[in-house]
Order: sequence, then structure tokens, then C-alpha cells
Amino acid sequence: MNMRTSQTIALVLAAGLALAIAVLSQNTQTLAGAILIVIYLVGALTAYLAPTILAWQRGIDKGIELLFGINLFLGWTVLFWLFCLLWAALGQTREQAAFYRAGLVQMHRKGN
Repeated sequence: MNMRTSQTIALVLAAGLALAIAVLSQNTQTLAGAILIVIYLVGALTAYLAPTILAWQRGIDKGIELLFGINLFLGWTVLFWLFCLLWAALGQTREQAAFYRAGLVQMHRKGN
């Protein structure tokens, strides 16, 4: 994942957290209650974006931006969330892509 994508993800998460704190600070009477709700929201957001986080940690080679977009906008449907989770878990990593490219180069050299 390039730096711009990780910055975009961090910005979306920070904006959502700031919005949640702003809304909750006006509607909650105690600070402990607001903190507890924010903790629940962060946990729910982490679970919601689990496919994107998994893909980022695995180092998916191509399409992580598309996966993030589908996860963000269509992940609320169980079907698309599962699709993104499978994509993140089974997608080709950078290391796998480099391994296959190196193997294809060697096969091409042996053929000539």
C-alpha cells in the first residue's frame, strides 16, 4: 500500500472518531459514558474495516484501494463484507507476485 492510501485510511478513521466524540460529548452526561461509547465505536469500526486491515497487513499486491472502497461503502451488507474478507485473505501479496514473476523469467530464459 502506498503512502497516500494509508494516509487516506488514517484520515477517514480520524474524522469518524472526531465526529463520534463531538456528537457524544453533547449527548452524554458523564465523561466515562462517552469514553465507553467511543471504545465501542472504535471496536465496531475495526471489525467493519477488518478486511481492509487484513489486506494492508498481508501486503496485497493490487487493488487494495478498490477493496477499501468496496469495504467502506458496501461492507454494511454481509455479502460484500464477506467478499472483501475473502479477497483480503486470498489475494496475491507482493512477495508472491515477485516470486511468480521471477519464476516466469526463468522459464522464459530456459525456453530460448
